Amino acid sequence: MSFDEPLTLPAVPVAPTRASFPVVATIVPLIGGVALWAIIGSPFALLFALLGPLVALGGLIDHARSGRRQRARSEVEYARALAEVEAAAIERQSRERSELRAKHPDVAAFALRAEQIWRAAPPGSRDLAVLGHGRRPSMTRLTGDTSRPEAERLRRASARLADAPLTADWRGGIAVRGEPSLALAVLRALVLQLCLTHTPETLRIESARSDKWEWMSGLPHHQAPSGALPKAERGDGPTRVVVGPAGAGPAPTGVLLTWGSAGSTIDPRCGVVLDVREPDDATLVIGVDRTELAVEAVSDAQARAMARVLTDRGQKLYGRYESDQAVTFSALRNVPGVGSPGGLPVALGCDGDRYVLVDLVRDGPHAVITGITGSGKSELLTTWIAGLCSAYSTREVSFLLADFKGGMTFDALADLPHVTGVITDLDGGSAERAIASLRAEMRRREHELALCGARDIADPRVDLPRLVIVVDEFAALLAEHEGLHRIFADVAARGRALGMHLVLGSQRVSGAMPDALLANCPLRIALRAADSADSRAVIGDDSASRLPGGLPGSGRAFVRRAGDSAPHPLRVALTSIADLADIAASTRTQDAPRSPWLPALPALVTLEQLRERSVREHSEADAGVLLALADDPARQRQFPVALAETGGLAVVGRGASGKSSIIALIAAQAGDAIVVPEDLEGAWDTLMGADESGLWLIDDADDLLARFPPDHSVAVSERLDRIARAGRLVVTARSLSGRLARIVDALPQRALLALSTRVDHVAAGGEGSAFRPDLPPGRGRLATGDVQFAWTDERPSSAPSRLANWYPEVLTGVVTRQTDAVVDALRASGDGSRDVRLLRQIPAASRISDIVEESREPQILVGDGEDWLARWGLLQELRARHPLVIDADCATELRTVAGERSLPPYARPGAGRAWLCAPASRPVRVNLLGVT
Repeated sequence: MSFDEPLTLPAVPVAPTRASFPVVATIVPLIGGVALWAIIGSPFALLFALLGPLVALGGLIDHARSGRRQRARSEVEYARALAEVEAAAIERQSRERSELRAKHPDVAAFALRAEQIWRAAPPGSRDLAVLGHGRRPSMTRLTGDTSRPEAERLRRASARLADAPLTADWRGGIAVRGEPSLALAVLRALVLQLCLTHTPETLRIESARSDKWEWMSGLPHHQAPSGALPKAERGDGPTRVVVGPAGAGPAPTGVLLTWGSAGSTIDPRCGVVLDVREPDDATLVIGVDRTELAVEAVSDAQARAMARVLTDRGQKLYGRYESDQAVTFSALRNVPGVGSPGGLPVALGCDGDRYVLVDLVRDGPHAVITGITGSGKSELLTTWIAGLCSAYSTREVSFLLADFKGGMTFDALADLPHVTGVITDLDGGSAERAIASLRAEMRRREHELALCGARDIADPRVDLPRLVIVVDEFAALLAEHEGLHRIFADVAARGRALGMHLVLGSQRVSGAMPDALLANCPLRIALRAADSADSRAVIGDDSASRLPGGLPGSGRAFVRRAGDSAPHPLRVALTSIADLADIAASTRTQDAPRSPWLPALPALVTLEQLRERSVREHSEADAGVLLALADDPARQRQFPVALAETGGLAVVGRGASGKSSIIALIAAQAGDAIVVPEDLEGAWDTLMGADESGLWLIDDADDLLARFPPDHSVAVSERLDRIARAGRLVVTARSLSGRLARIVDALPQRALLALSTRVDHVAAGGEGSAFRPDLPPGRGRLATGDVQFAWTDERPSSAPSRLANWYPEVLTGVVTRQTDAVVDALRASGDGSRDVRLLRQIPAASRISDIVEESREPQILVGDGEDWLARWGLLQELRARHPLVIDADCATELRTVAGERSLPPYARPGAGRAWLCAPASRPVRVNLLGVT
């Protein structure tokens, strides 16, 4: 039976029903006996009447007796069934406990069954460590009637599994607190448990130097760097676990196992806490959850014995284990030849009892390093950089580091004064900008050499440090930024004389690195290669492909220089955090080298700041309308840019990207600029009422054109097209399409701010590779470079729309669909001296002379289009000599009734607007007395 099937508790016995008193059976014999006595007169007949009650009483006694026997049998059956369920629950929990212990063994279990060491484990189980044994939720479930206390007690007891392994994710860090000797014993058990579960290929144990951890030196997982507690990291290789007292060393980014006395401060890097009072009295704390448990403790002698077991097993699986022969960075200090002038010789490790030195100047000037994941490529780069920083000052060498495999390889190196910057694949456009700045660095170095009259950087008159550009996962960089390979090819071709050196790391070379670039990298280092072809492409033979996999092959490589007849083996030295801290401390007083790139554009540039910079730099833009601060990393400069003297500018961006602020910026500097207002009537009056010359500013032009009716939209777009060709036009838009796209094509400048998608960016005229969705407001691309548009708090003002109120003084016809409402409004307005009449009340054959004769006051005839067309003669006579007022809601009647063929000024429908059509005049927009 599986754990998924619940056990069912037996039903509680039902008490037998009480028998009711047989009233009828008692009364009938009484009646019969009395009747018989009355007939025969014998008193013995009355005795017969007493039989009924006696029989009834006997039946009740018999029913009660049989009920008690039945209830006793039911209780016995219930107790037996409950005992069977309890036995089944105990058996299930015993099986569950055994399965959990088999899945999560502790050190004692491994000691009994050594064949289980490093066995294959279910997915996820290796992430859990057994912290002790105690009560945990059980998979055994009981259902059924729990109304009896004993049944409820059984259900509660079965819901918790006693003496079961209690596990937690050890990768979040574990802190053990208690009496020091006891806490250390518990921590020994945890370390051993991890080593028994994980192979040396997947786990590396590190500890500070201390007698307490001497037993760890026998573990095949152990590393013993010099100095203080090292930094733990997670990468492509084995997981690094740091063991030591609480608060020691810098904050690790990986896994920490620490210990402290009872009540000591918990290290914030540990998500699991064990408070140990006695081996069988401890508390597990994970967040706000607390669980009582018994812990496992291992003595120093027991730990040493288990370490020997692990070492023997490691030798059986991997052959002779050589972790004790690993080279540390401290062993490379004071190596003869390191630090000599004229080059950059440095020791990377050993080949047997010989140090292996490479000189990036004489053996290079550029190097390629290859190796599959876990082969030790990042460790090699770290050791190489650390060695150069230790042996040479910042006046002799500096570094630009680029990590394109997740952004953690060079974190520990960023604090060294030689490092000018660390860029990663997480930096987006900043990475491309930094690499592009290398062109400017090359021009700067060429200029310095020319000033000194030198041919290359080796000339003693040149005071420039060599710049080493180190890239981890170079193939990933080229895949993300395709255009950068030309910059690296340029550096590779010209870098020797300029003192610029490339150290390029990649998992493979074949198909991932351009041949022209590879040809300029004569210094080759190959760690374990993916195949023999890749090994031959790097070092000329298949030696790198035959290196062992996993931990035995990690850090083993072959080096080949241009003059070598064959590659030479290398065991790379390991550099700890303590080593890097020593280098940083010893070089702290050195001057920081010049960065090869300028700081990124600021997120905010005010107009005042831009003006000050323009005046200070004597910029050509100083005389014009300033727009933005431009970034030119290829020339290592940032400079103000201005609006073109002719033509204009188109700005495309999504909402809140800074478009309106650019309009305000230009309006604040150009006092004579014509700002087109947002409302359609004002926009129409402004666009159609001014000369086409001058500087025109229109915000959200695409929205403006879309809100106009079709005929007016066409007229406005044609007007904008003429302005773009005759004057200076600045428009902003969310997107470009249709007529607006043709207008923008005529403008000499186009800026692209933040857009929602790459498709929108390309549709607006940008390059797909330049799309960045996270630009701050005002940031964009102008021409081919990044700019930050300036900001001002001034806001432009625009002229209001021209709108005249209409007051009839002569006979006038009004065309509207709201005839009754207009009549009431006209009658209520003015002094009441006007005669307002509904057209439908006038006979169809009436003439103007007939209407005039009826009243001496100005006549106003109000009707809809059908009313006027039905009185065609009156309409013709009125239209020839008198004005017509057409409600803006009756745009079609402007032609059918008024006979007007020209496009009237835009009038907003539903707002009491109308067109006044006087004889021989163009329509004029008026206010129809506020009628809506």
